[in-house]
Amino acid sequence: MRKIVAGFVGILGLGALCAGEGGGAYLGAMSLLPLGMAAAPTFYVSTTGSNSNPGTHALPWRTITYAVGSSSPAPASSTIYIQAGDYGNENVVVRKDGLKLIGYHAKPGDQPAILVKSMLPIADFEPTHQPLLRGANRSSGIAINLQGRAGVTVSNINITNYSYGISAGSTNQNFKEGHTISNVNVSQLGNPTVGYSGLGISLGSMGTRFSNGCTVRNCMIVNAAAEGLSINGDQNTADNVKVFNLETEGAASTDYYVLICGNYNLVLNSMISRAAGSSHNGHGFSIKSNAEQIIDEGQPYPVINPQFNVIRNCVAYNLGESFVVRHRGVRNNTFIDNRAFGAGSDSNCEGNGIVIRDGASDNKFINTTVQNACSGIRFNDTTEDGDTGANPPGHPGSGNLIDGISVRNTYYGFNFHSISVPSDAGANTVRNSTFDRVRYVFGAARSATAMTYQNITFNGTLGILPPSVGGFRTGPFSGTIVPSQFSNCSFKNIAGGMPPGF
Repeated sequence: MRKIVAGFVGILGLGALCAGEGGGAYLGAMSLLPLGMAAAPTFYVSTTGSNSNPGTHALPWRTITYAVGSSSPAPASSTIYIQAGDYGNENVVVRKDGLKLIGYHAKPGDQPAILVKSMLPIADFEPTHQPLLRGANRSSGIAINLQGRAGVTVSNINITNYSYGISAGSTNQNFKEGHTISNVNVSQLGNPTVGYSGLGISLGSMGTRFSNGCTVRNCMIVNAAAEGLSINGDQNTADNVKVFNLETEGAASTDYYVLICGNYNLVLNSMISRAAGSSHNGHGFSIKSNAEQIIDEGQPYPVINPQFNVIRNCVAYNLGESFVVRHRGVRNNTFIDNRAFGAGSDSNCEGNGIVIRDGASDNKFINTTVQNACSGIRFNDTTEDGDTGANPPGHPGSGNLIDGISVRNTYYGFNFHSISVPSDAGANTVRNSTFDRVRYVFGAARSATAMTYQNITFNGTLGILPPSVGGFRTGPFSGTIVPSQFSNCSFKNIAGGMPPGF
């Protein structure tokens, strides 16, 4: 009822305002619509306008904040065109559902350049190209607040120098927001002197706000000092999104690049990149539960165990965890046709490809390429997710399938890594894969008794470093890697030769 009344009042108001500018023709067109239907009205915002204007193209409003606010005559589902220009330090809170906020360059409805397609990692935030929201301090403020709203479209807007770029989400876990965010570019988010500050595009917040049914397309996030794109909810899609961290000084480094805590989400054709030497190693395309909050911290939030998410055709550069599943409730997710690149394969290497940690099980990684990195595949276990250490002895993830991985020029092919829990790596399968020029095929800082390897070609460790350095396996649990785990595998040019029985 709220939408119908607001739309009716707004349409009458628009007809009156347009009476001197072809308003009769407008109302005539309205009369051709089926009974009970009305075209959504259109309003305009410009840096040369005034909020005392009627919001027409000839007499636009001055601020986006007013256009989407409670006192604006624009009803729900209106289209609001925003002319290119520098709008300064607005903190836009959208108060009505279904609004379409569309920036334009020269003419309402034109398409400004889609900046994510640029070859440069930092977009041209020139306000003559499309609208720019420029915060006063990157330690505070939300540029565009969509919390609690539904069906809002935000297109062709640039944002810089806030704490949050776009923030959405409802406290109702089942509420379908259905927002569309396209060609929105955000940069310089969060206090660069604080270890975890600054969110780029935030669809909900882990366990407290939820975004469902949203689309983020052709967007760029640069230098968010905590999270780039956060997806907390179900059935959201991110397509052609790029997240960059270019800050290497202080604590400003991005922590989570693309974070998913929900079900049936899609991340497609996207790229993330971390500058070498950044203060945080970086969690890349991450599917993670909220077990830290629920189990470890005892917070009274709904339990979210992400399942049935898909990450396809994505690229990660120099991420400590390029493609990662994390916590025992994270199951049945699929990563397919992805690539990971690191920053070298010597002892000072940065970047890991596939990371399976903290009990994540029954996930699939299909057709993954990893090059010039520390590890092709890394298995971790920590004290997160209710694990208290040696008793119980961790919760290894099992049932994960890695099929068709190509690993080249890495320090480790497999890295059974021990952070804080001495558990086994779990019963997982790697098959139909190639490991070419890895310094150590296996690094075993934790046991790996239940792993299975099928149809794998190990093309050697020679040629990366002097032949005396490297080999088939290293680490205190090397003895848990035994011939019975391998079927139809070949080993060529392994420094130091193969252990007995292989």
